[in-house]
Amino acid sequence: MLSQSLQELLNDEVELPTLPDVIIRLLSAVDNPESTAPDVARIISSDPALMTKVLKLVNSPFYGMPRQIATLTQATVVMGFAAIRNVALTIAVFNEFGRSDGKPLQFEFTREKFWEHSIAVAMMADTVAAKAKYSKNEDAFIAGLLHDIGKIVFDRYLHDDFIAVLTLADASGMSIFDAEKNVLGESHAYVGSWLADRWRLPAHLVDAMRHHHAPQDSEVDWPLVAIIHIADKLVRQEGYGHPGDNLTPEIDQMTGNKLGLEAKDYSEITQLVKLNFDAAMAFFQSVL
Repeated sequence: MLSQSLQELLNDEVELPTLPDVIIRLLSAVDNPESTAPDVARIISSDPALMTKVLKLVNSPFYGMPRQIATLTQATVVMGFAAIRNVALTIAVFNEFGRSDGKPLQFEFTREKFWEHSIAVAMMADTVAAKAKYSKNEDAFIAGLLHDIGKIVFDRYLHDDFIAVLTLADASGMSIFDAEKNVLGESHAYVGSWLADRWRLPAHLVDAMRHHHAPQDSEVDWPLVAIIHIADKLVRQEGYGHPGDNLTPEIDQMTGNKLGLEAKDYSEITQLVKLNFDAAMAFFQSVL
């Protein structure tokens, strides 16, 4: 049964953040088959701060463009609609949730450790997607970045309950997912996907956030959900950041096999992420 505090959150009795109007218009334009690169560029250009960050981001070593991208239209053409949408969405989410709000947390779970974990999952998901030849490769990164956003919702709006979750997970050795269900009646995966749906994010991203702990329950895009599931476990095994518990889960080989991955692939994937992780963290901290 849902706790009273979570029920109030889901019943809109708590004022939650909304996406900026420019991001909402961008999401709509990207979904419209009649939109053009200049259309998308004009939407982003209506927010000078966002425009500056998007151009800085696409010209960073993180994206590795072979030449300087001078205009938003050029960036949209070179990167594609989905990738430019994901860049803008990443910036918007970091603007809203990227900084600590000063509330005390316990154990090793801090806002900084949360984002370290999330960025590592994003990078790992991008690498897993490439290895698995996933057709929407550009969406694996953003799905990985947002997969645990429900934890930040809990931290910000149900803070005392979330402290109880962290305490239970630490004392009992259970997963944060199970501790959330025990204390609140639902998990960060459910609440994160609920918020993503309110934000009108694409259905396959909502699906990945909702079911990354149980890819067999995927309703829209099983390969993406499985990619996030595996990436999350690889990151936990490597110890990037802190997900809220101290468990180190094993990878379900059947899920990997269905994606066309073998055990040896995981070592290659993690090595690639290790090579680039420190630079990526420094980059996100400086740009976003």
